[in-house]
Amino acid sequence: MVPKMNDFINTITNIRTLRSVCKDLSIKELRSALEKLTEIVDEREEEENRKNEENRKKIEAISNIRAIMAEAGIKATDIQNLISDNNISPPQKRNVPPKYRFTTADGQIQTWTGQGRTPLEFINCIKREGKRKEDYLIKDKKL
Repeated sequence: MVPKMNDFINTITNIRTLRSVCKDLSIKELRSALEKLTEIVDEREEEENRKNEENRKKIEAISNIRAIMAEAGIKATDIQNLISDNNISPPQKRNVPPKYRFTTADGQIQTWTGQGRTPLEFINCIKREGKRKEDYLIKDKKL
């Protein structure tokens, strides 16, 4: 922790030090500080309660899954083996052919599939050459 933070924590958690620091504050200022601290405490309690509820739901779900597995005669090792045997494969990437062909400012020919975010070089090319996006469509589909 930063030394200043340690000083603050020591001040706020020690009644004698806190009294000393607060002696020149008005009642209005003390009540304002109290309201702000109370708001922080309430927010923290709500967050902790939310996390506890999420954990309770997870534990309940895991318990239900265990019961279903036991009923079906499935062990955790069966699931581990299933995953490690690659019976469950990740989604395959598709090889998408390029849809647009354009030239960068430095003269390099580039292509783009038309999927995802439009490359900045393509946007710059359109602006530089004053054409439309459709003008860069690859018609022959051969590179």
